[in-house]
Amino acid sequence: MIKNEQNILIVDDTPENVQLLKSILRKSDATILSAFSGKEALNLVKDKSISLALIDILMPEMDGYELAKKINAERKNEKTPVIFLTAFNSDEFQILKGYNAGAVDYIIKPFNKHVLNSKINVYLELFRQKEELKAKQAFNYAVFENNPIPAILVDNEGRIFDWNTAQKKFSNKAMTIGLIMYKDYAAKHKTDMYRELMNCIETNVIKDFPEVKYKNKYLSIKIAPLVDGAIITCIDITASKRVELKLEKTRQQLEMLNKYQIDAREEERHNISMAIHDELGQAMTALKIDLNWLRKNLDYKSDCTKKLDNMIGTVNDIIKRVQRISAELRPGILDDLGLVSAIEWYCKEFEERTGIVCELKLDESIPKNTQIELSLYRIFQETLTNVIRHANAHKLIIH
Repeated sequence: MIKNEQNILIVDDTPENVQLLKSILRKSDATILSAFSGKEALNLVKDKSISLALIDILMPEMDGYELAKKINAERKNEKTPVIFLTAFNSDEFQILKGYNAGAVDYIIKPFNKHVLNSKINVYLELFRQKEELKAKQAFNYAVFENNPIPAILVDNEGRIFDWNTAQKKFSNKAMTIGLIMYKDYAAKHKTDMYRELMNCIETNVIKDFPEVKYKNKYLSIKIAPLVDGAIITCIDITASKRVELKLEKTRQQLEMLNKYQIDAREEERHNISMAIHDELGQAMTALKIDLNWLRKNLDYKSDCTKKLDNMIGTVNDIIKRVQRISAELRPGILDDLGLVSAIEWYCKEFEERTGIVCELKLDESIPKNTQIELSLYRIFQETLTNVIRHANAHKLIIH
């Protein structure tokens, strides 16, 4: 495996030239590797990363062009930049031959050390930047590949060119490079996802879809723009969505149960209220009539008249209590005249019983809805009960 370190290769069959180049490059931070033939150079650079090669063109057995080709033949993804050393001005054919072999420049002998140093520093800096870029790309790819979230890379036309391991497991089938995302692959969405993908790439704006229904799954999809395309991440939220739907169904069932209980309780109150009003109320009214008849037909001087007066007063009080209890259970005025009238009546009764003044500021335009009015009336009743128990108030203002 080739190691990423800065090495400069010098190849020349003349030892003096090699020594001269070494002396010129002595202040360089790179490691200097030198050879006097092509064969020696190939053995020397095996398993080594070469930042720059300075190669003499005219050498016996293997010239500089052939050596440069062999060095780069073993480095398909890491071509070595070559500066050819020559004592002659090369013609166009020789220059083209050199560039095909990997040349980036030519230097004419004898060397100008300032020019040579300047060129070498430029190519070393380019090599350093290239290695940094490769390291960043390798890191980014490692993050992409090892990310537990399924991810797909597409180009500017939406064509798939890579995907990570998590995506392979998620899709549970082989993917094909070149397919157009959301057209040839994963196309059955209610939302036009291909249009959203193209819009993300064109506007350079992240697109976030927290909940997307796809076949029998629920997905959370995010599309983020890249330099030459986009990355699409997809999280399967089906399990959590099913829990959410189950909880929502349970909530609805509880609401229905609660409504049933409230309706049943109100129905029971209504029945009890009617029974008290119709049976007990009527019986007490009949008793009052009979007592009044007796009162009229007795001798005014009899001691029984005082007793009858007391009994009539007690019956009147009981009738009022029956009426109040019946009204509190289910006030007929609420059904007949609505919430505002029922609150006004209740406040009047409340003032008489407690001595607490009630000032009403009610909106007469409250929409008529029996269930809502009944709920608000029960809340109002409970509120005034709490006022009696805890507030120690002398006046109430009711909006």
